[in-house]
Amino acid sequence: MRRKSEKGFMLLETLVVTVFIATLFAFIYQNTIPLFGEYKQRMKYDDVDSVYAADLFRQMLLADYNYNDLVSGLGNDPTNIYKDITDCRKNVAGFNYENDDLCEALEESLNISAVYLTHYDTNLLKQMEKDDQIFTVNTDRGIKTYIDYMPSYSADSTTINQYRLIIVRKVVENGKEYTRYANLEVIQS
Repeated sequence: MRRKSEKGFMLLETLVVTVFIATLFAFIYQNTIPLFGEYKQRMKYDDVDSVYAADLFRQMLLADYNYNDLVSGLGNDPTNIYKDITDCRKNVAGFNYENDDLCEALEESLNISAVYLTHYDTNLLKQMEKDDQIFTVNTDRGIKTYIDYMPSYSADSTTINQYRLIIVRKVVENGKEYTRYANLEVIQS
């Protein structure tokens, strides 16, 4: 109900609607762009297939192997902060796969190229990686980037006997090979 004598009202109404729409678009833009970045990282890190592959590998480890043998030898210095348990045929720091064929079949069918076991608390692992004390020889740069990406899982009284399994998968999509990473906790049952 405008009167002809109120000529500035239409200009004010246009200005208010324009500011409202501009604010709405800025809010949508501000909240959408980080989602695209997170989506790209989720394609490479902790994607659903890799998490399920890590879970299947973890289930095999917990069902078929002695937990104490599995985690023995892990310490807090660069030489034993993690354990590479990729090779199913090799005795790894006192840990030997009892069912080599199952392990190899699982690694082959899930395209697992590396398996690492480390402490639940990843803060020391992250610090050693930043200081170039670990993963310096014969490892791809991707595992170092993934360790930087991982959340800082901290230990408390309930996580004393818990460890973390990190897997690296080489998957082929559309004729190109990509590397995927995932991690899960390993808890003695």
